[in-house]
Amino acid sequence: MSMRNIVDGRCARCYQPATSKCSKCKQRAYCNANCQRKDWQLGHKFNCGRDADHDAVASRPEAPSVALFDPTRLTELLTAKHEQAQFEGLVNIRNTCYINSVLQCMVAVPGLYEALVESLTPANTNTSSVALPAFLACMAALTGRPLPEGDFPAAPPLSALQGGTASMAVVPMNLVGCLVQLSTEMSFGSQEDAHELYQVLVRSLSKGIVIGQVLRPLNKETTAVDQMFTSIVASQLLCPKCNYRAVSFERQIDLQLEIEEYTDSLEEMLEAFTCPERLDAANKYKCHQCAQLVRAHKQLSVFQAPNILAIQLKRFRLGRHGRVGKFVSYPSNLNLKNFMTPGTPDSGSVEYELFGILIHLTVQNLTTFGHYVSVVKGVDGQWRIFDDDQVQPIESDAIDQTTPYMLFYRRKSPRSITVDPASEAGGPATGDEASTDGGNTRATGLCRGDCGFYGSPDKRGYCSKCFKDNNIVPMSEAELADLAAASAPEVVNEPSSTPQAAESSAVASQPTAAASAAVVDQPKPKPATRTSSSDNVKAAVGSGKIGRNDPCPCGSARKYKKCHGK
Repeated sequence: MSMRNIVDGRCARCYQPATSKCSKCKQRAYCNANCQRKDWQLGHKFNCGRDADHDAVASRPEAPSVALFDPTRLTELLTAKHEQAQFEGLVNIRNTCYINSVLQCMVAVPGLYEALVESLTPANTNTSSVALPAFLACMAALTGRPLPEGDFPAAPPLSALQGGTASMAVVPMNLVGCLVQLSTEMSFGSQEDAHELYQVLVRSLSKGIVIGQVLRPLNKETTAVDQMFTSIVASQLLCPKCNYRAVSFERQIDLQLEIEEYTDSLEEMLEAFTCPERLDAANKYKCHQCAQLVRAHKQLSVFQAPNILAIQLKRFRLGRHGRVGKFVSYPSNLNLKNFMTPGTPDSGSVEYELFGILIHLTVQNLTTFGHYVSVVKGVDGQWRIFDDDQVQPIESDAIDQTTPYMLFYRRKSPRSITVDPASEAGGPATGDEASTDGGNTRATGLCRGDCGFYGSPDKRGYCSKCFKDNNIVPMSEAELADLAAASAPEVVNEPSSTPQAAESSAVASQPTAAASAAVVDQPKPKPATRTSSSDNVKAAVGSGKIGRNDPCPCGSARKYKKCHGK
């Protein structure tokens, strides 16, 4: 999927004249040892000697039944050219450079301000617990747009500046206090991570739109913010013994890519993200079909590309000097075609244009100290660097030498969200029903979240953790009553039609004297010994048939190593 095409006589990595070939498969050629090592790490070590073709994925993620924001209107906003009267900076109140840099990149998202204004309701405007009103007020002050009509918080104050291209700077005190209040991991005045702040901001804007509305969990993810930033990543697992293929989908608001020794560009980081891998011996996969622990083949791919692509380059490692300062080249125009899932319905153009760069500056690669700045492309085509309250123009050639921490791309041909009105008609399957995943049948009773644990019927077939993580709607009292009635044993008690029949039935049911004597003479059976869950666990462990990752025999639906195996 992400492997580069083979050209006869050319290097498989750089397409320069080749001087050697892979000694095992004799198919891929290279110009030097460095290209061969890089190609080996980026997927050839898995595909060497194998057929590199990938089957199309027939599974599809569950689609929402309704879209909270008109997809056609969103496409118009994403493709329209919006005017921006001014480009203001943000005052660093107290170590708030991470907030200022993220806000400047978010302000540059085309159509975001208009989409948020059209999503306003009295419920989400007069609520101080969400970041939506404060963000819109700050965004209006930064760009010179008028505040929305109605009961709305006042615009943040401005501070006069000396020097720079901006004469005034915005003081985002209300938004800073709101964002710190929304995240328990952040505290005012401390140095925080800009990527974490980005995730908090996007999720709080999405939740702020649907506040006060009773919706299905999947329908809540159809706001204008979700339609802009959300992508779907497919994870494929293949059992090498029985060829069982399991496909799961995860919705994400960014792509988090690792910086490795063999990745020198953003495209190579995407190759490393989507190249296949074999699960190691300590992380084996229990196949749902053959019920064996196997070293399954795993591969990630982009099933649905977002309209606004946010990419994090993971530059932080453990340790005081753990920041990765390696330079990674990134293109102004990015194409995700080679990283999409085979058979995805998102078959349109997946070309992107860069419009925002978030940079982390530090000394001696320290992780405990640093400063965030952002480089943003305005609607006038001019690149500007935003260093808190200082705004300066920058040449486009100079941005190619930066070491970004986050990159923001916009899709040139926006896509529309897929809505299936019939998805709400059928109720969710319970845990007692066999369900399918990728054309294969999931074992009866297993969690619908494919976590390997057993689901519960009163939790709609999910285990406790997946039920909580996926925000599944609990069963109503009527549904619980129907479930209890369906699971209760059926008792048949047919009354006799006539008194004579009832009398004869009673006489027939009385034992004879001989039978009664035989019953009396027989020794009384010993009461059955009750076996505790601990005894079951000891017996299973003694037989050697239970592994640490198997379900615990006590019936807790937890893994043995996290239950009685501690």
